Amino acid sequence: MKSTMRLTRSCELATVGLLVCLLAGCWGSGLYPVEGQVQWKDGGPANDLAGSLVFFELAEKQSSAQGIIQPDGSFRLTTLKPNDGAAAGDHTVLLIEVGRKPQGGPDATNLAPSKIDAKYATPTTSDLRATVKPGANKVTLVVDRPAQR
Repeated sequence: MKSTMRLTRSCELATVGLLVCLLAGCWGSGLYPVEGQVQWKDGGPANDLAGSLVFFELAEKQSSAQGIIQPDGSFRLTTLKPNDGAAAGDHTVLLIEVGRKPQGGPDATNLAPSKIDAKYATPTTSDLRATVKPGANKVTLVVDRPAQR
């Protein structure tokens, strides 16, 4: 009888310990919320990049988080589920324009000029970096306007 009571008490303590650990984030996702703003170097919000994508690439962890630039230039990152953030570390940041339309009507073959400098499209040329730390993160990305052709 005493051993059954001890076993029951041990199970109760283990269950409480497990719940406390889960609530404290012992087995958390390792992702931290990231929200940010994309701005032009002249200080204005890059609101004309609305609908474009922001990628945070963390090569050493083979991890990537992405967000959509909103009409006010803001974004929130997602890795596994909406707005869950990104892994901690020093990220290379990429900007990818989505939905460039043909210039001159539906039959035109020339695309409208890009709104994003091409250097931000690949990890080898992007000079954008951001550090994600444990806890909530706010990031400002300051970018060049694309060169006029």
